[in-house]
Amino acid sequence: MKTNEGLIMRVVLIIIAIVALKYFLHFDLIAWINSEAGQKVIQPIWNLIKSFYFWVENFFRSHF
Repeated sequence: MKTNEGLIMRVVLIIIAIVALKYFLHFDLIAWINSEAGQKVIQPIWNLIKSFYFWVENFFRSHF
C-alpha cells in the first residue's frame, strides 16, 4: 500500500491543476483537447508514443 501513495497524490494534483485552470484562468482543457487546434498538437505526440511503444515491443519480441 505504501507504493501507491505517490501515484494517488499525482492523480489528485493533476485533477486540482485542471480545476484551477478552469476556474482561475478560464481555460477549459477538455474543450481544447477536443478542438481542432488541440488535436493538431496532440496527434503528433500520440503517434510518436505509439511508434516508440511498437518499436520497443518488436525489439523485445525479436530478442527475447
